[in-house]
Amino acid sequence: MKTLRLNSRDRDTLVRCQLFQGVRPDTVNRLLDGAHVSSHESGDILFREGEAIDSLMIVLNGLVRVYRSGREGREADLGVFSAGDVFGECAILSQERIAGAHGQALEPSLIAHIDMHRARQLLAEDTSFGSAVMGLLCRRLHDLQNSLADDRLLTAHQRVAHYLLRHCPEGDGPVSFRLPFQKSVLAGKLGLAPEALSRAFSHLRQRGVVVRGRVIEVHDKTALREA
Repeated sequence: MKTLRLNSRDRDTLVRCQLFQGVRPDTVNRLLDGAHVSSHESGDILFREGEAIDSLMIVLNGLVRVYRSGREGREADLGVFSAGDVFGECAILSQERIAGAHGQALEPSLIAHIDMHRARQLLAEDTSFGSAVMGLLCRRLHDLQNSLADDRLLTAHQRVAHYLLRHCPEGDGPVSFRLPFQKSVLAGKLGLAPEALSRAFSHLRQRGVVVRGRVIEVHDKTALREA
């Protein structure tokens, strides 16, 4: 890991991220004044479950996975974060500021770090920042509820079908798009083992889904909705 200074381009990227929309500009500037950037290689562990977290993290570039691991080595992904996404936000409201999961770079990544003490101070001082953080936490809860419901209610191929439909380009005819990450990452994101994802894609082939590496072709959205 390398530690870098926050440059003007990084600062512009952070100002535009969803977390800071609606936050007073002077508060955003105070948050970013003490920020720094860390550079990571693919596979680097950013933090481990049970460790103290001292910063609010925002992806500037790359891809980050947050996950938990079981006693037998099995892993469950809780989130996959790309440019502009925030993670580590739960520690703002937690007195212990302890990580509830592991964080790992899935590809070469740049991560901005905002001092947690400063974030907590401004949370108490500025209601616009408090509202932004609460909005982020609500979105996280909504995503987790959806993931839990999908895990309980949908089969593997239905989970994949729903993901594809959400990310398909608009249009009634055949469409194609490129997955934003490797299929192994998609498997973890959907709570599936890699072999279960492969079986799901095989099942969906009869519904007009063709997989060519990371490129997905959907020939019949109606058939996919009925999967």
